[in-house]
Amino acid sequence: MIGMDVLIAFAVAALILSLSPGPSNLYIMACTMGNGARAGVAAAAVIALASDLFVVTLSSQLGRWLAKSPGWAVRQEQLAGGILFALGAFILLEEVTILMQV
Repeated sequence: MIGMDVLIAFAVAALILSLSPGPSNLYIMACTMGNGARAGVAAAAVIALASDLFVVTLSSQLGRWLAKSPGWAVRQEQLAGGILFALGAFILLEEVTILMQV
């Protein structure tokens, strides 16, 4: 049986973690403040869709297959990291180009 002190500590930790915004919330707020409500709603919709896709993948047989073949998952993770790095570099170079024109 779990003691009351453990349950209270868990409840306090869960409350603190639920109050702090995560990276997805910060991204939605940044999109909304920078580009307006329409961009914020679009960002929230994409994040919700990705979360739903994650849940469906893990609850299906595909989740079992991914767990049995970690090499495939690592390659996909590396590919996604490379794409994000390239996008970040592109945005950074675009910002530098704009600053040089001023």
